[in-house]
Amino acid sequence: MLENFTRLIAESELRESVIWMLMNVPGLPPILQSIHILAVAALVGTVCLTQLRILGVAVRIQDPSEMVRRNLPWFVWSVVIALTSGIAFVIARPARYFLNPVAHWKFFCLTLAIALTVFLFSRERKWPGFCKTHVWLARAFAIAGLLAWAGVIFAGRWIAYVDYLFWE
Repeated sequence: MLENFTRLIAESELRESVIWMLMNVPGLPPILQSIHILAVAALVGTVCLTQLRILGVAVRIQDPSEMVRRNLPWFVWSVVIALTSGIAFVIARPARYFLNPVAHWKFFCLTLAIALTVFLFSRERKWPGFCKTHVWLARAFAIAGLLAWAGVIFAGRWIAYVDYLFWE
């Protein structure tokens, strides 16, 4: 199935347009990569700081509900910008992402990390004080979220190097 989807993208006019833009718009690839990395940094920074607060490790003076309220827009916009800036590279080289075990790991970790973050943020936003009343549940989700975000970062960096890991 992934092979068919990869072939569909590889043979599309959209891919040709994206490749043309990446090759002919001066500086576009490093600009998109920089935007992507900055969005991921903002995303992971705000989410991980909030999760560390829930664990009682960082910013203990700050109320978790207030942190969630302030960081939620950063989380949402960073996810949108990271996905938007990364899609051009996925379209340009679909096999690198859809047929790559490291990319599968990244997308699994990303899905898990976003789901855990949305759960934790939505509970704290809907019921302020959730993290204080359900301490162990909130901490478990925070630890799992931190591990998932670390997986996203490490796998994201290793996608480019998978050819060196699985050569024939």
